[in-house]
Amino acid sequence: MNKELILQYLDKLISSDVISRSQLSCKLMQFLIESTLNNDTIKEYTIGEHLFGNDFDLEKSDSKVRVKVYQLRQYLQKYYETEGKNDAIRFEIEKGQYLVSFIDNTSTEKWNFFFSKNKILLVISIFILVLIVVAFIVFKKEKIPYWEDFFENDETTALIVGDIFSFLGPGIKNEPQVIRDYNINNEDDFKQYLNNYPDLKGKYKEADYSYLSQMTPYVTYSFSKLFFENRHQLNILMGSKCSIELLKSTNTIFIGMPKTMGNLLPLFNEINNSSIHINMDAIIFNSADKTQYKEYIAGSDNEMDIDYALVSFFKKPGGKNAFLFVSYNDIGIIGAVNYFTNKEKLTFIKSRLPEGTKFFTAIVKTTGKDRSEIGVELIHIDPIINNIKTDLVK
Repeated sequence: MNKELILQYLDKLISSDVISRSQLSCKLMQFLIESTLNNDTIKEYTIGEHLFGNDFDLEKSDSKVRVKVYQLRQYLQKYYETEGKNDAIRFEIEKGQYLVSFIDNTSTEKWNFFFSKNKILLVISIFILVLIVVAFIVFKKEKIPYWEDFFENDETTALIVGDIFSFLGPGIKNEPQVIRDYNINNEDDFKQYLNNYPDLKGKYKEADYSYLSQMTPYVTYSFSKLFFENRHQLNILMGSKCSIELLKSTNTIFIGMPKTMGNLLPLFNEINNSSIHINMDAIIFNSADKTQYKEYIAGSDNEMDIDYALVSFFKKPGGKNAFLFVSYNDIGIIGAVNYFTNKEKLTFIKSRLPEGTKFFTAIVKTTGKDRSEIGVELIHIDPIINNIKTDLVK
């Protein structure tokens, strides 16, 4: 920017009615502009010595400089609102700084001229229209195969995390110890166990805590993100706290191991009429014609972990939806969830099923290490035909 032009507008400023009567402010303005043009380092004490000489003592926390700079900013604001509103160059001193910024005011004048032509309403209208279009694009609900059934109404979905139920009983030296029995997976199982063995009442009690797999934060984040993006409520619950009544009344997503499925396992076995099944040890594919049979068990190969997950989408008795993600290790569930929340993958899955088929059971293979997936592969997918409408196992 032209130095002579800057000094010309400096003379105009300090000669104005707004600031000319304050000699210190004029002197300060001149010093700051000249120092800025010369690329000098401007410190509070250099300003103080220039303005006040020996009367300025920085060690005594003298606030004179800060007060004068504040007043100068006020003068500049008033000047550019009145006498200097058409100046080609505008001076600005940002808060916390002493260097002066030189602003080309000519482009601002053109902008102000544009708005002075009774076009402000037109511009505002266009701006509002653009906002509406952007909002429509951003917030439009994009249909995701299978998951759209969860988002079609305001019903809450329960994300059930398969936790490991535990209870306390007498251990060494009769000190309470944590006990895990894979036949006891929730409060109802524990109460039934005590009813079957009444002499154990008083010796055993439910623990105040349960155990979660390390995949839980990864997967709950994925589902929370999916439901938030579709503006739908998701409640996260522990499997050991879920009753049959709750399973009946809500759309359900389950993540966990077979031994933590609780009431969902008999429900799934009753409804699932595909060629894919699961037990406590393996996921089993047994073709309808009985010519193919294979058990899928987690393992490792070339220092990579290999895990298999069963994924099933079906409708529960009463019309509520259920999505199950069941595996024996963390990486299997993480890979399956990532696969079945990807729109492109879901579109591919839809193409693999017979026309008009909605519900299915699938096997997914995940290869990775330390809960980080490297690859996910769809091994089998089989439709659930004529989703059975029976009541839950009592």
